[in-house]
Amino acid sequence: MNTEIITGITAAHYADILRINQDNVEMLSPLDEKGLAELLQKAALARAAVADSRVAAFVIALREGTDYQSVNYRWFGSRLDRFLYIDRIAVAQEYRGRGLGSQLYSEVLAFARSTGVETLAAEINVEPENRPSLAFHRSFGFAEVGRQTIDGGKKTVSMQTRAL
Repeated sequence: MNTEIITGITAAHYADILRINQDNVEMLSPLDEKGLAELLQKAALARAAVADSRVAAFVIALREGTDYQSVNYRWFGSRLDRFLYIDRIAVAQEYRGRGLGSQLYSEVLAFARSTGVETLAAEINVEPENRPSLAFHRSFGFAEVGRQTIDGGKKTVSMQTRAL
């Protein structure tokens, strides 16, 4: 039987997180070790699902008012007062279908409720389309509140929120 543990992200997890991010870079955004360390310093929530002694999935989220230059984060910041922005969630290919994303989102929801967050915010690619993520977020009650074209027209994202 496989056992997964949800834990805080540490430097020991960086290599696995960077590998998962790179494997999913088309649906996320590029990230190197320095960028990851800087992102984690700003993060309100950073969790990893560890299975078989390695990171199988992770989530990183930021609160409003953070000095973060992501165009998607700033989009939400200009429209929402109190929110938790899910900057990225990713599951390693070999661990998909085990419910790790749902376990991580349970952590996100618990954290949001315990810290007085009014809204969860996330963006999901619609061009190129990320159907699994769109369905996943819909199952957690997210709904589109706008769209934004980014990366010089290479991507269009669905800006989604979920009220708590």
